[in-house]
Amino acid sequence: MLHLYTEDVASPKFQADLNPIGLVHGTKLHGGFWSMNFSLDASPEEYWDWLLNRLRWRLVLEDVAGKTVWEGRVEDIRLRQEKIEIGAWGYWRQFEDRIVNLGGTKTYSAKGADAIVKDLRDNYTANLNAAN
Repeated sequence: MLHLYTEDVASPKFQADLNPIGLVHGTKLHGGFWSMNFSLDASPEEYWDWLLNRLRWRLVLEDVAGKTVWEGRVEDIRLRQEKIEIGAWGYWRQFEDRIVNLGGTKTYSAKGADAIVKDLRDNYTANLNAAN
């Protein structure tokens, strides 16, 4: 099932279940969603609605058990022969889908990206200074 939500991740609003044609998606590296492409039957009016109002909206693909298989944002919208072609790019789920361990000192399972990136920077700087 492919679900469409507004772009606000903090308080997403469900908009529709989509019936994609020719859906293809992929992942890249551990935990990272990559690209998704599909088409929808649509009129020119629906195309303009997508183009003007739905860029950066969230797409969530779930399997029959309700587990998220792919998640990302609408980035490219084209009209071709009475079909809307949608291109979307995935993301890393804000670093919250796995535990990160920095040198055995800190672990994360539900921290925001800012805290993790700052700790990575500080850890890298400390190791760089220790090597000099």
